[in-house]
Amino acid sequence: MFPTVRASARPPLAPLMILLACLLLAGLLTLISWRNYQHEEKLRQRLLQQQGLTLIRTFEAGARTGMMMRWREDSLQTLVAETVRDTDVAYIVIVDPQGSIRAAAGSWRKGMSLPLARALRAKSPLTRMTSDSKGEPVYEVFRRFRSRGGRPRPEMGMMGMMGMMPPGERKKHEHDEVGVQAIFVGLYTGEFRQARLDSLRQNL
Repeated sequence: MFPTVRASARPPLAPLMILLACLLLAGLLTLISWRNYQHEEKLRQRLLQQQGLTLIRTFEAGARTGMMMRWREDSLQTLVAETVRDTDVAYIVIVDPQGSIRAAAGSWRKGMSLPLARALRAKSPLTRMTSDSKGEPVYEVFRRFRSRGGRPRPEMGMMGMMGMMPPGERKKHEHDEVGVQAIFVGLYTGEFRQARLDSLRQNL
């Protein structure tokens, strides 16, 4: 009689090696795609933050320049309203330490919770994700609003008399003149969300 030949229960090594190689390759591609996505996301947030800071610095410069000229009480509100006409700007709100709105325009929610204490306390700009009055996602940049500062020059009229005050009284008066405020700039993120979706599709 011929000896019976037993079939090996162990599967061939070649298919297992191919499967392991595919899994390893898929893992590497997933890791690389995720890192690229995270890097692009940081760049998008950095661009939004820079855009917000540029607007804030523009407001500060405009306010300082206006105060040296014929600056009316509603001039800051006019400047805010004109800037919000840009389709990328959701809203701009300027608040004093007591929480009173000094100037505001755009699609901001009345009574929305503003992190005023954080804005006045922080030494660097802060950001957060929130929404406007229509529920659209908004990237918000906020910090202290430095509209005034520095020692007034003699040619600035009555303010020039500060130079004749005693040092202690002048320092106290200068502190009162600074008028610490906070500014909140909301930016729409529609283009960046579309770029995020395009990046995800490309990675897939």
